[in-house]
Amino acid sequence: MDTLLPHRIGHRYWRRVIEIRDGLLQLSPQLVDAGFDSSRPAEQQLDTFRRALQLQAGGHTPTSRAGVLVAAPEDVDINSDVRQLIHLSRALAREGAS
Repeated sequence: MDTLLPHRIGHRYWRRVIEIRDGLLQLSPQLVDAGFDSSRPAEQQLDTFRRALQLQAGGHTPTSRAGVLVAAPEDVDINSDVRQLIHLSRALAREGAS
């Protein structure tokens, strides 16, 4: 039985944030090869994300294992981090709906 207990909801929340960050970390070397510019907001680089995903799906071996910080939080708290991830998610969803 999967009940909605406060501690389980909190656990799920943290887990989802970590899973999203992990996915971005795994995509990061492809983003580098696709030309990601960490000085620009991630939601302004949707073509770069699209290209990085194509590279990854095509089995491209990244030129390095270097990564980039994607959707960097403005402050050092979880809410700031989540806000940035939501901005990126919404931009990608809007682009996908176009």
